[in-house]
Amino acid sequence: MTSIRDNETNPNETLPVLFSKGLTLHDEICSDEGDQRSIGFQNKVQKGIMMLEDATRMVSILDLFSRNENVRDLPTESLKFFLLPVLLGSLNGKLIDETERRLEQITVIETYYIDFLTRVRDYGLEANLNIPNVQLYEEEDVPNSATSMIPKQNQPDLAKMNNEREEKIKRYREKKELETQLKQLKILAVDVEKEHRDEEDVRKYYLKLIHSFVLFTLDEILSYEMEKPILHHMAKVRKGEVPNDLGVSKAKRSFKPIIITKDAMQKEVFGMGYKSSVPIITIEEFYEQRVRDGLFPSAEETKQKQSSLLNRATTDAEEANIKENEEARIKEMKEENDDEEELESKRRMDEYKDDHKRGEGNRHNRA
Repeated sequence: MTSIRDNETNPNETLPVLFSKGLTLHDEICSDEGDQRSIGFQNKVQKGIMMLEDATRMVSILDLFSRNENVRDLPTESLKFFLLPVLLGSLNGKLIDETERRLEQITVIETYYIDFLTRVRDYGLEANLNIPNVQLYEEEDVPNSATSMIPKQNQPDLAKMNNEREEKIKRYREKKELETQLKQLKILAVDVEKEHRDEEDVRKYYLKLIHSFVLFTLDEILSYEMEKPILHHMAKVRKGEVPNDLGVSKAKRSFKPIIITKDAMQKEVFGMGYKSSVPIITIEEFYEQRVRDGLFPSAEETKQKQSSLLNRATTDAEEANIKENEEARIKEMKEENDDEEELESKRRMDEYKDDHKRGEGNRHNRA
């Protein structure tokens, strides 16, 4: 039986050609909105992985990088090979595994991503890069306290969530700006004939492309770190070590009827017609309960807010009054000084009044 590798790869291809084909195939796969579970799509992903694995082996054999080097010491043509780990991680994320080995798959993907980020930082491409602390292990290594990794629904870390959200928004905006710059640079650095390329444009293109993939990798790792706790728990469920409840109590909140009355007297009247188990409270008691629960603002908070709004309205009115008085004063000064512009404006208004009778323009719906 002929394998995908036998059909799709050429052992005589040079490293730049092989990498270029792998990168093009990666971009096609990531932009494909078809059925990712189809045999054709999955074969395409495996083909891309094989190409990039072959390119990685060739980079190792040629010994293109040294730990003692910095990005400034590297030739421009070698920069693009920094992308090999992140491209392999991205394509491995497109594989569909039906054998419930998702944790193992994520471990492979994150290994590639961490390798990419580490190389980028160590060679000075992103000197201030903070690499996420990722724990890499197989499904069999799931700790006994895996359920404790499930975030408690009643104890969310709001500060951490807000920071992650802000960072994600920041990266999204930066990626959008980079996309525009990369499209423009690609025309100069890739799409033209090699002899017409400016080395500075080529270098700038690959440095920005690497930075774009750094932002992509950070988002991907964040997404996988949110998925792993659930997968850890499901692994324990499959082994029968924990119940299938994701660590959340199944006790449902009970809803009891409640009667709200206008005042205490009405409360007594309504109370006579209902069982003693049905809570009957006045509007005031209901509001006080909600204030204690933190759902409604207290009377003091409401008063402060109203006072703040009143002060703001008063300030706005005072500013408007000051502005109106100042405009009237300036106009009066112009009249006293026979300002030419003011006199001309008055003459135009007098001429307009002579030619147009009062109310003659307001004839809407009149016979």
